[in-house]
Amino acid sequence: MRRRNNLNRFLKALVVVAVIFITSNCNDPVNIKTERKGGVLVVSGKVSTLPGPHTIALGLTAAVNQTPIPLTGATVTILSSDGSNVQCAETNPGKYTLFDGSLAVVPGLSYHIDIVLPDGRHYRSIPEMVQPVTGVDSPFVEFERQSVIINSTEVKETVAKLYTNTILPQSNSAQYFKWDIEEVYMFEQTPIPNPFTGRIPVPCFVSGFPDPQRINIFSTENISVDHLDRTLVAVRDVDQAFLARYYFVVNLSSISLQDYSYWKNADALINRTGSIFDTPPAPIQGNIYNVDDETEDVFGFFEATVTSTARIFTLPHNVGFPIPFYCNDPSKGIYSPDYPTVCRNCLELPNSSHTPPEWWF
Repeated sequence: MRRRNNLNRFLKALVVVAVIFITSNCNDPVNIKTERKGGVLVVSGKVSTLPGPHTIALGLTAAVNQTPIPLTGATVTILSSDGSNVQCAETNPGKYTLFDGSLAVVPGLSYHIDIVLPDGRHYRSIPEMVQPVTGVDSPFVEFERQSVIINSTEVKETVAKLYTNTILPQSNSAQYFKWDIEEVYMFEQTPIPNPFTGRIPVPCFVSGFPDPQRINIFSTENISVDHLDRTLVAVRDVDQAFLARYYFVVNLSSISLQDYSYWKNADALINRTGSIFDTPPAPIQGNIYNVDDETEDVFGFFEATVTSTARIFTLPHNVGFPIPFYCNDPSKGIYSPDYPTVCRNCLELPNSSHTPPEWWF
């Protein structure tokens, strides 16, 4: 087993959470303010019983910048305890994708990742067994106005709060759960007709993470419970994303104790108040290691989970509060030069496409 990092290394390990935003191209990264050495491998990703595709993100820590530098040219393979293995394809810099149907993720089997970097360094993860079953969510959304202080001035903002009621599987042993929340929304460009066809531009479908700094985990250790009511799993500012159909996607996974402990420590690290009475967090022990040098620091965790999905959408009239105009302000008209460039080409938005998800309706 890899040796535990000391506290100094633990503070550097804040970067394990930042790699989430390599995967998502999120515009709201975790605020990580700590000195660290560069060139340390960061791994983030999972395989699950969901159809996929599944993405593994690889990066190298930068000595100054907070976000890891995407690592290209690696060989990334997912292996199963039944002897099957599939190599991931590098679809974007630092992103290695396992396509739908290329690997069956089966409860009861174990999975691990094998990584060979361009310079020959070799890494693996400790195998993760997929749990037999997970819970079922019934999400719902509430909109409210809340006060924030901007430049010493109190300002009212509208937020969407995503809650879920969850039915948990019955078990005689402790169970561990993690919610991952995604968003997909339709973004409509300024409706300027094409001069040749007369058609207005087609919309984009944009994916991301509505509340990336929130870590949602739950354990049934020392308690007996078969359901959870009104669990808050995301808070999202209401902006132009809510001017058309907007989806929250709730992914609930049953995870291992090691996986749960990793995210519990990460949550304590990100969301500590800074009080002198805080309990010092335990070192974050991931499950990735250098095959030839187990003393090397490696950040991140590779997950293998059984996962259920629930979705809920909202429309502009559900918000109940005004949503500011963005690409089609009646007071400006459709030809105003004041609109952002994405109003003319929505593909400039990160993680956008003209093709909706298969489940979109």
